[in-house]
Amino acid sequence: LHAVPVLVIAAIYASSWALPAFVLFAYLLIWAARLDVRNGVVVPRDTVIRATVVCGLLLAIPAWLGDDVMLLMRSIAAGLVLTVVMLGVHVAYPEGFDTDSVVYSPMVGLHLGWLGWAALVTGIGLAIAGLGLAAIITMVARRSAGHWLPFAPFLACGSLFAVVVYR
Repeated sequence: LHAVPVLVIAAIYASSWALPAFVLFAYLLIWAARLDVRNGVVVPRDTVIRATVVCGLLLAIPAWLGDDVMLLMRSIAAGLVLTVVMLGVHVAYPEGFDTDSVVYSPMVGLHLGWLGWAALVTGIGLAIAGLGLAAIITMVARRSAGHWLPFAPFLACGSLFAVVVYR
């Protein structure tokens, strides 16, 4: 079942040089969400960092081939902005937003920034709104006493929605 979003992204980006970067991005998001929900663990940080570097290089190729370095610069800027914002949230509320969630920020920002600032705001906004809604439902159901909600599934849903809509 987790292959479906990857195949959808592959079909949408089939004619783009950015295809490898977005397929890898979709795969990592789905893998992270699955691990987080099923096992309560996250993708190892070094794997996420390496994947972010690889994705950055994979996005540099279409920027170079399309002679659009500004697109790559916006993508990198979005990754940096999102990382700083998420790090700020972690510093302000460390028990509610762990560093593992911050580690995904450069990769998410890089890809959503490639699609534009609106894609970044939409993807992250949906992730946060989804997490907030789940937290409210959990509290209403009185299951919130010390209950932790994984962020990766919401990040995956919001990001992949933005990737599809802002193509």
